[in-house]
Amino acid sequence: MDNRIFDEIRKNVDIVDVIQSYIPLTKIGKNYRGLCPFHNDSSPSMYVSPDKQIYRCFSCGQSGNAFSFVRDYEKVSFIDAVRKVCKISGLKIPSEIDKISAPIQEDKYSHLYSLMKDLSDFYNYQVLSQSNQKAIDYLNTRKLDKDIINTFRIGYCPESGMESIEFLKSKGYTDDEIISCGVGVEIVKNKLVDRLRGRVIFSIFNPDGKVVAFSGRRIIDSMGEKYVNSPETVLFHKSNTLYNYSNAIVNTKRDGYCYIVEGFMDAIALYKSGITDVVATMGTAFTNDHIKLLKQLRCQIRLFFDGDDPGQIATNKCIDILKNTGLDIKVVRPLTKYKDIDEMLDNESSDSVKNTINDLLSVIEYKISYFAKYTNFDNHEDNKKFVLECMNFLNQIELDEIDKDYYLNEISKMSNVTVKALKTKLVNNKNQFVDEFENSVAPSEVQKALNKYDLADHQILQMMMTNPLYIIKYCSMHIDLTSKTARQLANMIIDRNSKGLVVSPTSLLDQATPEVARLIGDIDREQFPPADIAELAKIVQDDYLQKLNKEDMKTKLNQSADIKEQLEIAKQLIQTNIKKK
Repeated sequence: MDNRIFDEIRKNVDIVDVIQSYIPLTKIGKNYRGLCPFHNDSSPSMYVSPDKQIYRCFSCGQSGNAFSFVRDYEKVSFIDAVRKVCKISGLKIPSEIDKISAPIQEDKYSHLYSLMKDLSDFYNYQVLSQSNQKAIDYLNTRKLDKDIINTFRIGYCPESGMESIEFLKSKGYTDDEIISCGVGVEIVKNKLVDRLRGRVIFSIFNPDGKVVAFSGRRIIDSMGEKYVNSPETVLFHKSNTLYNYSNAIVNTKRDGYCYIVEGFMDAIALYKSGITDVVATMGTAFTNDHIKLLKQLRCQIRLFFDGDDPGQIATNKCIDILKNTGLDIKVVRPLTKYKDIDEMLDNESSDSVKNTINDLLSVIEYKISYFAKYTNFDNHEDNKKFVLECMNFLNQIELDEIDKDYYLNEISKMSNVTVKALKTKLVNNKNQFVDEFENSVAPSEVQKALNKYDLADHQILQMMMTNPLYIIKYCSMHIDLTSKTARQLANMIIDRNSKGLVVSPTSLLDQATPEVARLIGDIDREQFPPADIAELAKIVQDDYLQKLNKEDMKTKLNQSADIKEQLEIAKQLIQTNIKKK
């Protein structure tokens, strides 16, 4: 395909609009900054330049343009990313791109997705046909009617564990496929049984609404663990799965909020009461992938866990993970009258339930009340601990002056410590950033000191990216850069130029590997004094070759056991140093 199509789309796309459709950005001077979604970023370290149409994270080093951002964020092919960028930007997708069948990652797993759907249907049928009274009794006690059972694909696995396996085999699935999906376990050689036998089954869907796993709930206490989940498979990863996400995402952008609860039954209970914007954790701490899923909802996130100590400890941990992600986080005021959501729903009218779940606290209000819950204010040490915990939390988040004044006064009233004394514990927690993208300095762990050979590589590449004349000079001099990544970038520049395409940092980022993209980002913001390309070529060729020869001679000198050979190598090293001087 002619790359001019991508160049033309890029001209009509605003990278700020594209990235802002995924994460919040704040204007800083003529550029924008936000939390980088490609690493666990706690303070905004990603800059976006509307002038250059590129982004760069000064913490993890990731760089790119609008296409590569969407590709890496959504983990889709480049062509699919271009399509999505067109939709976000309100552009018509060119027919040349629309005709392309982008490689779909899940194609090679399509048979496994079919297996999981067929098995979900089998489990569901076992309940709808009322073939097991214990399962029916359990679902009745939880007040799960036929509509809810069908919506959430709830089912039952017969006790023997053989029926489901035989059913799958009758559909043409092999033992290896059944095992690879986490369904079958081999109890004796060549004999599989269902790992969730004798349990009520909850189907687990990925964000696209495909069944990827199951969770089995015991219906008699002697069965062991309360829940048994599918193991991690090629289809299922707990770290990027939220229960009921595929249902919730339909409404959250319209309603503007989504509740996060602890378990499947909590999510189903709220759904029964008409609260469809709800997801549940899968028993693991929030990961970067979970955070990405929540950001895609583009709504307020409301934490709603049980009011007991374990539930509030879980809430506390969630806040610590989510507080600086750019998400709008609120906390439902902890239940005191009821032990959990189910009990509240059993005893309250729908209006009362809505009032309860709409009684929201900010994360700071929740944290202060959480610390206060475990504080004896009549005890000086307890009181001091409360103050230090509150101030430590305030120092971890950004506060404007109004918030700062309000919360310091609240803490002062509760602890009897003066606002003046509290302020001594409040550091300047505003992250300081320079306004200009070009003058920003990357952290030392990323922006390592470059040796003269890398600097020469970078300067030559910068010349080539900014002036076609230097591309011609580079080719005519047959310059061979010192690093593999630099050589890859040089070849990309030459290839685009030979096809009559525009050579610029943003155009080169379309098909760049992560390593090349980082190099482009580094070079784009570096400033070099004027230099002669011939002098730079001497550094990366003659000087670098001489350096390699010296290193090779030193290695031979250290490895040689022959005195004559050692003397000869030493003489060569001396001659090399004299020539250099």
